[in-house]
Amino acid sequence: MIRRIALCLLVVGGISVAGTGCGESQQGSIPAREITFPVLWAGTDAKGLPTGGIEPAGIAAETTDDPGFTVALDDIQAKGAGPQWLASTAMAGAVATLASGVNPSSVDLGYTITGPIDGPSGGAALTVGTLAVIRGDAIRPKVAMTGTVSPDGTIGAVSGVPTKIRAAAAAGYTTVLIPPGSINEYDPKSGREVHLPTFGKSLGVTVRVVQGIAQAYPVFTGKSLAPPITGTPDITPQAQSVARRITRRSVAALSAAGAPASDVQAATRALAAGNLPLAYAVALDARQRAARSTAAARTRTAIAQSGLESVKARLVSQAASLATQAEAATTRDANPAGLDAGQWMTLPAALGWVTYAQANAQGVGTFFGQQDRVTETSLVDAARVLADVRLAIATFGPDAVAMVRASPSTRTMSEADAVAFLSGDTNFMVRAGAANKDLYEKVSRGQVGAGTAGDILLSFNALSGTVAQTPQQQDPLLAEIVQSARALTFYVLGNTLVTGSSLGLSGFGLGSDPTTAAPARLEYAVTASAAGTDAWLGYDQAQGWNVSPGAWSSAWGTAMYTSLKTGPRRTAGAVIALNELWYAGINGLMLRAAAQVPAP
Repeated sequence: MIRRIALCLLVVGGISVAGTGCGESQQGSIPAREITFPVLWAGTDAKGLPTGGIEPAGIAAETTDDPGFTVALDDIQAKGAGPQWLASTAMAGAVATLASGVNPSSVDLGYTITGPIDGPSGGAALTVGTLAVIRGDAIRPKVAMTGTVSPDGTIGAVSGVPTKIRAAAAAGYTTVLIPPGSINEYDPKSGREVHLPTFGKSLGVTVRVVQGIAQAYPVFTGKSLAPPITGTPDITPQAQSVARRITRRSVAALSAAGAPASDVQAATRALAAGNLPLAYAVALDARQRAARSTAAARTRTAIAQSGLESVKARLVSQAASLATQAEAATTRDANPAGLDAGQWMTLPAALGWVTYAQANAQGVGTFFGQQDRVTETSLVDAARVLADVRLAIATFGPDAVAMVRASPSTRTMSEADAVAFLSGDTNFMVRAGAANKDLYEKVSRGQVGAGTAGDILLSFNALSGTVAQTPQQQDPLLAEIVQSARALTFYVLGNTLVTGSSLGLSGFGLGSDPTTAAPARLEYAVTASAAGTDAWLGYDQAQGWNVSPGAWSSAWGTAMYTSLKTGPRRTAGAVIALNELWYAGINGLMLRAAAQVPAP
């Protein structure tokens, strides 16, 4: 079967937008439908005063044999739309398609804008609108929403919310949905901070807080995306046994790794108490920091003994070797033999550790290729990054794969259907990641980790080059799992870059911790992602999928943030937690969509 790629190139107002789609539908078709959906925006006028409004964005969807993805930006130079709009629509399309349960291999999406939208704050609204047009549900009038959308469907904080609520009230809207992180906001018109539900009430608008699209969708449509799930999804006894084994091994390795005694004691106490997620989180964090410290010390010694250029050559060689090791590990661990459909669908998320590590190693090589001269600082930075890479390849990646292999499902899917599903999912992830890359380069200008060997953009570019070479034909299952893993990492990494600014993150890259952040927004993001991820996984579990790997990632990722949030490294804990939660949440959405494929 051929993976059909539709390349839709649209040039409007000087910007080119390229999109791809693929495949043949495996489940219910969508007749051609189009809706107009309200998207709130805020900005400043010619005098620098706050202004806002509602842009009626056009959203169209259908299933076709030759699908594509187009974004029409009419009059963009006059109206102000740009790369952030592209990123928002791509993210909305990917999240909505997976959340809808429709196979992404057959969905054709189109977006139009005629007014002044720019910025990721329209992402949540676009996601709900895309879901509505895919599902054919009518939109209730006088409801609007603002917020970013994360890969797992959670809604993130934005700015300018008081201005948007005023605009909604002026347009006759009676309900505005906002993310948790925006409950209190500075109002530039009054010059004071306002409690938004109270502020909205004064304008005749009901302001409601929603954590994710699953909570927002019923407000807009009166219909649910999935039955409400409460509690934490199960980790089966077989997977729990593996979690215990990998946790014990990681805790036992702390002393030999040179971890501080306080970390060894904390991990040991958690293990003795039976709190495996906390013990694993503490051990993982301690091992990373110890490995970075050791690598930095050895590099400084080597520089003193043999000089900068010699150490540079050694690090470049090590980076190339590690990239090769990661490539081999990805192919080895993607082997689908002896696994079932649920494990095939979950392997791409587990392989994220190693696909990310490969991109990191390639990024280090690129960094040194761009430098006219090296310094001790740049060499030490690179050594720290490669320390992270080694741990990912040797320990954390295999741990994640072991959890998948210990988690068989009762649900079935034919290999041919799995290949077609993963193929379509890959194209969606690549498309969204590419839009985020465009946004980051044009708007953020490399501010996250810029100028270091750990600059995330270096890894992102390496992954971009890799996923761009994805073959057009549908390949055997092993190859499709590998391609899906790389596309998923590309997608998550792109979202990490783009949402970093909305969370206040700066001054971090690989091999080091973030230096600044907006603590309240980070906490809201972790809390919302944990709740949303567990809800999707709980739904998947009820459909017959074994969600132990995602539940484990959610548990230890959340434990990581909890263990660090009261100290100076709370931001580092949040970044690690969010990445684990996003991988798990996306996998939950993938399993939801895969559940719609008829059993063989």
